[in-house]
Amino acid sequence: MFALLVFLPATVATQTAPVQAPPDAAAAPETPSAAASDGDSAVVEASAEPQVPVAAPAASPAARKLIRATLADDIAGAGYDELRAEARRLGLDDRGSRRDLQARLRRFYALPEVSGPPSQPAQVVDVRQAAHAEYRSDAATGGSYLVLRGDVELVVQDAAADAEHVIRADEVIYHHDAELLSARGGVEYVVRHGAGEPQLVGAASLAFDLATSKAVFVDGFTRQQRDGVAGPVTFSFAGDTITRLADAT
Repeated sequence: MFALLVFLPATVATQTAPVQAPPDAAAAPETPSAAASDGDSAVVEASAEPQVPVAAPAASPAARKLIRATLADDIAGAGYDELRAEARRLGLDDRGSRRDLQARLRRFYALPEVSGPPSQPAQVVDVRQAAHAEYRSDAATGGSYLVLRGDVELVVQDAAADAEHVIRADEVIYHHDAELLSARGGVEYVVRHGAGEPQLVGAASLAFDLATSKAVFVDGFTRQQRDGVAGPVTFSFAGDTITRLADAT
């Protein structure tokens, strides 16, 4: 997720091929490096020229500005697990909410803080039904998470993407601060974008990143109907792991 551009000094080396001695070179005094047996021509090896380092051009102000802008976008669009991994790689504290980690990484890279009032969450999670609900403390974020069990059904409304995600399962765990959701046991996931046709995915378990809308299904199968030349066509496939990316692919 996080790209690091490194400019390394280049080197140029000139390599010369062995030079065949002229015929009259045989009269010259023999040396251990040029001696040849009868019937063979003498070969003189030319030494390679010394390597001359060539300094790479320094990044222009425009290039440095682009790198900083790209890094800021990476931090803004990274999921919770990616942010924690980057914080650990840099030797930073990896605890806290997704917003805590983003702020910590921006400070490390000396990026400007996000100004203005806190933005409204891009997704709204609505628990429609569950036989049992329990809040538990979350050591990773310092907050809490919700455990739902028994014929669970919840809906994630994503106004920015005009999408609705419906999740049904035996158990669902919702980490509010980390913006992560996991489900297991007879998982049924249905997503619909606007007035388009819904896509159904069934699986043994699901991991869903609310910040990026990326979903990973284990032991899953999917089915979706699309318009074909001769009419509606139903596409379906199954796999040990199915990943649904943020761009709905």
